[in-house]
Amino acid sequence: MSRRAQDHDLSERRPAGDAETRAFIRRMVKRSEVWTALHTDGKTIGFAALAREADGNWLHHLYVDPASHNAGAGSLLLAITKKEMPQGFSLWTFQANLGARRFYERHGLTETRRTRGTNNEEGLPDILYEWRP
Repeated sequence: MSRRAQDHDLSERRPAGDAETRAFIRRMVKRSEVWTALHTDGKTIGFAALAREADGNWLHHLYVDPASHNAGAGSLLLAITKKEMPQGFSLWTFQANLGARRFYERHGLTETRRTRGTNNEEGLPDILYEWRP
Protein backbone atom coordinates (compact mmCIF):
# COMPACT_ATOMS: atom_id res chain seq x y z
CA MET A 1 0.00 0.00 0.00
CA SER A 2 2.65 2.59 0.89
CA ARG A 3 4.68 1.91 -2.27
CA ARG A 4 1.63 2.57 -4.45
CA ALA A 5 0.99 5.81 -2.58
CA GLN A 6 4.61 6.88 -3.09
CA ASP A 7 4.57 6.02 -6.79
CA HIS A 8 1.27 7.83 -7.28
CA ASP A 9 2.06 11.04 -5.38
CA LEU A 10 5.72 11.57 -6.17
CA SER A 11 6.42 11.02 -9.81
CA GLU A 12 9.91 12.55 -9.35
CA ARG A 13 10.90 10.00 -6.68
CA ARG A 14 12.70 6.79 -7.60
CA PRO A 15 10.16 4.00 -6.90
CA ALA A 16 11.16 1.87 -3.92
CA GLY A 17 11.49 -1.86 -4.34
CA ASP A 18 9.25 -4.16 -2.30
CA ALA A 19 12.07 -5.13 0.08
CA GLU A 20 13.01 -1.48 0.62
CA THR A 21 9.36 -0.58 1.27
CA ARG A 22 8.91 -3.43 3.78
CA ALA A 23 12.11 -2.46 5.63
CA PHE A 24 11.00 1.18 5.75
CA ILE A 25 7.62 0.23 7.23
CA ARG A 26 9.23 -2.07 9.83
CA ARG A 27 11.52 0.77 10.97
CA MET A 28 8.60 3.20 11.10
CA VAL A 29 6.41 0.86 13.15
CA LYS A 30 9.20 0.31 15.67
CA ARG A 31 9.74 4.02 16.34
CA SER A 32 6.20 5.38 15.96
CA GLU A 33 2.68 5.05 17.21
CA VAL A 34 0.87 3.76 14.13
CA TRP A 35 -2.84 4.22 13.49
CA THR A 36 -4.53 2.46 10.59
CA ALA A 37 -7.65 3.12 8.53
CA LEU A 38 -9.58 0.03 7.49
CA HIS A 39 -12.06 -0.50 4.69
CA THR A 40 -15.38 -2.12 5.66
CA ASP A 41 -13.97 -5.41 4.33
CA GLY A 42 -11.13 -5.20 6.90
CA LYS A 43 -8.40 -4.30 4.39
CA THR A 44 -5.91 -1.66 5.56
CA ILE A 45 -6.24 1.35 3.28
CA GLY A 46 -4.06 3.84 5.14
CA PHE A 47 -1.87 4.59 8.12
CA ALA A 48 -0.49 7.46 10.15
CA ALA A 49 2.83 7.22 12.02
CA LEU A 50 3.01 9.59 15.02
CA ALA A 51 6.04 10.24 17.19
CA ARG A 52 6.66 12.25 20.32
CA GLU A 53 10.31 13.26 20.15
CA ALA A 54 12.66 15.60 21.99
CA ASP A 55 12.17 18.25 19.28
CA GLY A 56 8.37 18.03 19.36
CA ASN A 57 5.48 15.98 18.07
CA TRP A 58 5.66 14.67 14.53
CA LEU A 59 3.34 13.12 12.01
CA HIS A 60 6.11 11.28 10.19
CA HIS A 61 3.93 9.60 7.61
CA LEU A 62 0.33 9.65 6.46
CA TYR A 63 -0.40 7.29 3.57
CA VAL A 64 -3.70 6.35 1.98
CA ASP A 65 -3.97 3.81 -0.81
CA PRO A 66 -4.63 5.85 -3.99
CA ALA A 67 -7.68 3.67 -4.72
CA SER A 68 -9.15 5.01 -1.45
CA HIS A 69 -8.37 8.70 -1.92
CA ASN A 70 -11.22 11.15 -1.34
CA ALA A 71 -13.19 8.68 0.79
CA GLY A 72 -12.36 10.17 4.22
CA ALA A 73 -9.52 7.89 5.37
CA GLY A 74 -6.91 10.65 5.30
CA SER A 75 -9.22 13.06 7.12
CA LEU A 76 -9.93 10.41 9.74
CA LEU A 77 -6.22 9.71 10.28
CA LEU A 78 -5.45 13.42 10.53
CA ALA A 79 -8.30 13.90 13.04
CA ILE A 80 -6.85 11.07 15.14
CA THR A 81 -3.43 12.75 14.97
CA LYS A 82 -4.92 16.04 16.21
CA LYS A 83 -6.71 14.21 19.04
CA GLU A 84 -3.58 12.27 20.07
CA MET A 85 -1.36 15.37 19.85
CA PRO A 86 -3.68 18.16 21.03
CA GLN A 87 -0.78 20.56 21.70
CA GLY A 88 0.20 20.40 18.03
CA PHE A 89 2.59 18.63 15.66
CA SER A 90 4.79 19.13 12.62
CA LEU A 91 5.30 17.22 9.39
CA TRP A 92 7.34 17.38 6.20
CA THR A 93 5.99 16.87 2.70
CA PHE A 94 7.55 17.28 -0.72
CA GLN A 95 6.92 20.50 -2.60
CA ALA A 96 5.97 18.44 -5.66
CA ASN A 97 3.20 16.64 -3.73
CA LEU A 98 0.45 19.14 -4.53
CA GLY A 99 -2.34 16.82 -3.40
CA ALA A 100 -0.83 16.43 0.07
CA ARG A 101 -0.19 20.16 0.32
CA ARG A 102 -3.81 20.98 -0.54
CA PHE A 103 -5.01 18.32 1.92
CA TYR A 104 -2.90 19.64 4.83
CA GLU A 105 -3.79 23.26 4.15
CA ARG A 106 -7.50 22.39 3.89
CA HIS A 107 -7.20 20.78 7.33
CA GLY A 108 -5.65 23.83 8.98
CA LEU A 109 -1.92 23.10 8.82
CA THR A 110 0.36 26.05 8.13
CA GLU A 111 3.48 26.10 5.98
CA THR A 112 6.39 27.28 8.10
CA ARG A 113 9.51 26.56 6.05
CA ARG A 114 10.75 25.36 2.65
CA THR A 115 14.05 23.66 1.88
CA ARG A 116 15.87 22.46 -1.22
CA GLY A 117 15.76 18.91 0.12
CA THR A 118 19.41 18.66 1.11
CA ASN A 119 18.45 17.03 4.43
CA ASN A 120 16.00 14.41 3.17
CA GLU A 121 16.81 10.98 1.81
CA GLU A 122 15.30 11.65 -1.60
CA GLY A 123 17.02 15.01 -2.11
CA LEU A 124 13.74 16.62 -3.17
CA PRO A 125 12.58 20.11 -2.16
CA ASP A 126 10.25 19.90 0.83
CA ILE A 127 7.96 21.93 3.08
CA LEU A 128 7.58 21.91 6.85
CA TYR A 129 3.96 22.16 7.99
CA GLU A 130 2.67 22.71 11.52
CA TRP A 131 -0.66 22.33 13.21
CA ARG A 132 -1.26 24.31 16.38
CA PRO A 133 -4.66 24.43 18.13
